[in-house]
Amino acid sequence: MKKILYITNSIDENNQLGYRHSSILNILRASFEIDLIDFAFTKKKNNFVKKAINKIFKFPDLYRLFLFRYKRKIQSNIKQNKYSSVVIGVLPHSFLYLATFIKKINSQLKIIVDMTDPLSINVSYINCWLIYRLWIKWYEKKHLKSVDRLIVLNESIKLYYEKNYPFLEKIIVLEQGTNAYKNKLNISNNKRAKRLELVYAGMFYNNKLREPFELYKAIEIFDLPIRLSIYGSFKKKFIPPKTERYYYGGLVSKEFIRNKINEFDIVVFIDNFYGMQVPGKILESLATNKPILFIYKNELSPTLKYVQEYNGIFYSKNNDGEIVNTLKIIARQERFYYKRDLTKYYWGNLIKESYFS
Repeated sequence: MKKILYITNSIDENNQLGYRHSSILNILRASFEIDLIDFAFTKKKNNFVKKAINKIFKFPDLYRLFLFRYKRKIQSNIKQNKYSSVVIGVLPHSFLYLATFIKKINSQLKIIVDMTDPLSINVSYINCWLIYRLWIKWYEKKHLKSVDRLIVLNESIKLYYEKNYPFLEKIIVLEQGTNAYKNKLNISNNKRAKRLELVYAGMFYNNKLREPFELYKAIEIFDLPIRLSIYGSFKKKFIPPKTERYYYGGLVSKEFIRNKINEFDIVVFIDNFYGMQVPGKILESLATNKPILFIYKNELSPTLKYVQEYNGIFYSKNNDGEIVNTLKIIARQERFYYKRDLTKYYWGNLIKESYFS
């Protein structure tokens, strides 16, 4: 059996990155012997010093200051084992450097990088000074030269890398998948209670990438009883108002949301307002079989590919008036269950052994 060294920051299924790598590993273990280097131990609680360092050494991220720990472990593993390939999960972006480092240890090793979020077109850097954006581009190009196979999330990102880095010989699309969503839904109970219950579980971001303010305004002016429950960890400015129309539950597990999903009528999904990245929550939202309030700005968003073939998706531009009108449409229909077949997005159907061999 071939042996793979798999390097990732997290396999915690409660975050999208960890969920991706945990799911990939579950499939690969049937065909390969896996040595896992998981750097989740670096995710300690932030303190003042760590935050200050992060502001100074921002590019590509704080992890580059601690790569010496990873390098020691990687070097030891490679010297003691015979691997057919090394898989590097990027994020964090500083892990891209590890491709160059590993090639210097053993130039014959096949390096496979799973580039979850692209670096040079990452929305986190869009408002940075030009000199930083040029440095990021240089950094990405330099280390991609050591990569034998690049895995990306969608066709748009693949086309970007093919155009800008023609030296990359093999680029593969491996979308963010899902597992079967085993919630016990009472289909006969298909009408809402007196109050319309909405849920949003996910992240909000600065730089107007994904913000909830128009949604909050819509909830305030909606003329029927309604409550929006919000789950997630984000900056104070994104926390909803403290009124009876909102409930903020903080950071919770995926399992918690699955167990609670039948208490809600509508799942709220807010798409990225720009960029090529697809929020990983879209498949989880579809898998609930609930009506989805899909809030967007970008009419060319790659996320639309995932939802256009399914029923029960109610689209609204990111405008309080349009959101209110869309909510009224959903409420009038009084249908709160849509059976969706997501089989083609199950990890077992997306992952091919040849991607990693």
